[in-house]
Amino acid sequence: MRLKMLLMSGVIGLGGCTSMPTASELANADYGQHMYQSECEGLARDILSNSLKDPYSAQYSFGSCQTMGGNSVPLLGVPKQFGYGMTVQVNAKNSFGGYTGDVTYIFIFKNGQVIRRGREDKDLGTILPF
Repeated sequence: MRLKMLLMSGVIGLGGCTSMPTASELANADYGQHMYQSECEGLARDILSNSLKDPYSAQYSFGSCQTMGGNSVPLLGVPKQFGYGMTVQVNAKNSFGGYTGDVTYIFIFKNGQVIRRGREDKDLGTILPF
């Protein structure tokens, strides 16, 4: 419980220090080389298979791979970043052999590399890095 309270205070504190990309920045951003749906899915699947307890049980639902911008977080020294992004819903087995239910992951790729990744935390109502 104490850890959760610390995380919540950190997220709330960071929330006021983020800077969303403007419409002008999104229009003029360098998104890197074009990425196709299959490339985005493959990269996301590779990363997730290394972080899931039972990657062979995973059921994926991929969003579309499209241009995306990520907020800056000055407190953490994270700049605004642009690339091709997608959301992925994953339902996989946990350590006890039961399915966890859909968990949302978000990725931003640039030039075939993952530059950001996050996981939705429903309890905190935010996206946390993983």
